[in-house]
Amino acid sequence: MELNEVFRRILGEHWRLIVFFVTFGIGVAAVLHVTDLRMYTADARVVLDTQDPQSRAESTAIIDTARAIATSPAEVRDALNAAHVSGRDPVQVAEHRVSVRGLGSSGLFQLSVSDRDPQTAAAIVNALAAQVIRARLSVTQGQARQILIDLGRQIDDLNARISYSDARIDSLNERIAGASDPETLSSLRRERDDASRLSDFLGQQRAALEAQRTSVLSTDSVRPKPTIISRADPPTRADSSGVVPDVILGALLGLILGVGVAGVIEAFRPTLVGAEALAREFRTPLLGTLASQPVEGEAVQDATAIAMRLRLAAEAASLRGVGLVPIGPHVNVQFLAERLEAVSSQEASAFAAAEPALVEPLETAPAGWRGASAARTLTGSGHLPVRIRPFELQNASLSNGSRTGTGLVLVVPSTVKKTELAEAGHLLTVSRLPLLGLITYARPRTLRRSLRA
Repeated sequence: MELNEVFRRILGEHWRLIVFFVTFGIGVAAVLHVTDLRMYTADARVVLDTQDPQSRAESTAIIDTARAIATSPAEVRDALNAAHVSGRDPVQVAEHRVSVRGLGSSGLFQLSVSDRDPQTAAAIVNALAAQVIRARLSVTQGQARQILIDLGRQIDDLNARISYSDARIDSLNERIAGASDPETLSSLRRERDDASRLSDFLGQQRAALEAQRTSVLSTDSVRPKPTIISRADPPTRADSSGVVPDVILGALLGLILGVGVAGVIEAFRPTLVGAEALAREFRTPLLGTLASQPVEGEAVQDATAIAMRLRLAAEAASLRGVGLVPIGPHVNVQFLAERLEAVSSQEASAFAAAEPALVEPLETAPAGWRGASAARTLTGSGHLPVRIRPFELQNASLSNGSRTGTGLVLVVPSTVKKTELAEAGHLLTVSRLPLLGLITYARPRTLRRSLRA
């Protein structure tokens, strides 16, 4: 089957069905956006306290961290409270109104919030950006702050112990200065030396803790400072509702569905479209195509060419009678038969008048010429008219093998369901009359048939 015939069968015959599905898809897409609200999106650009990423994977990790914080319902709730916005569900805003997008492979990201009011959208996104920074700092700086607090507490404790040890050393020195007993002096000096060594040890511990605190402060001081690079301004244009893409998608889906349904219909009830397809189906020649359905009172175009071909087919089959068999919708072929017979009679008379001029060349034609025999037959009997009538099975002649037999010509619309041809096949099988050819005509639209009725 040719691709052109497939298109004619599916698109040409079922275009109304396809248009219905396309229209249905467009309608469904439009209905889905009937309740859409005009939304406004405000954007802010933020950088966190992270080192510049060295790869796209590091940049993606930063964006994922920011997205996890920004879409947290708790953070969104705090941002709404900070912006003094009420009437918004934090969960819905976090799930459907907040988005985070990375800017290339940098550590910056764009935080966006959508709302039906542009002023509210800008207020929420600025508050949420600040909340994201606070949440991030509470994680990164909270540990350093706790370390500094612990180190300070330990240093204060060592300072107290060192002060106590120094005071005890001073007290022992005073007692040594006032003692005169050698044994007592020796005992006091040992206690003073022990206290001095303890004080030196505590001083070393304090120095180590102070070095750790200095290192933590240095590390925290060189850490990037999180900030809002660009605060959001109230947007002036509403967001696209997405109607156009959805309508296009609905039309495409409707087209696919319509073509699929039409293909299924053609698979179960195939349609023959075009005179050539019908001729191939019946394995018979095409005698001609009428411009419209034959109706009494209207001129039959191309009747002369059809009548000539019909008469040649009948002469080639040695038949003098032709029965027109309508296929498909009920068509009165009486008028068509009368018109074709009248044209055939006129052509036969004209051929008979010109026959003497043709006899001599045909008699002298070479014996090997393939058309000589057929031409002599035409000149000998071509002037006899062919009877063309609507075919009636009860009046059909059984002498189909003789020169006075009857052949059949099918009158078929150019577009017909294959099931409508079953009756013609049964008729040809039962009657065993030769099939001379077929005549096609443009099938009228349902509207035109109803108007004529």
